Amino acid sequence: MIGLSELAAMVLVESVEASGLGPARVLRLIEEDGQFTLHIDSPDKNDHIFWYNGSMALIVDKDLEAKIGSAVIDVQDDPDEPYLAIRRRVQDKK
Repeated sequence: MIGLSELAAMVLVESVEASGLGPARVLRLIEEDGQFTLHIDSPDKNDHIFWYNGSMALIVDKDLEAKIGSAVIDVQDDPDEPYLAIRRRVQDKK
């Protein structure tokens, strides 16, 4: 299952609000040409919706979420410009 850090959720919600898209539009994580990208979309019944302070932050199709597996979407600090990154969660082996 994918997790979304609070910072990433805040950044995504603020980006959508700043664009003036309206409450029914949100960013969707998709896989395109072997890369993960964000597109503006509306949720449907097969989506996992991530919420932040009562606003939709991100939608991910449940099939894509299963393909990605255990991971966290977070803001990666970079000297030039911060960006979103997907990091795999380390599974504890007992």
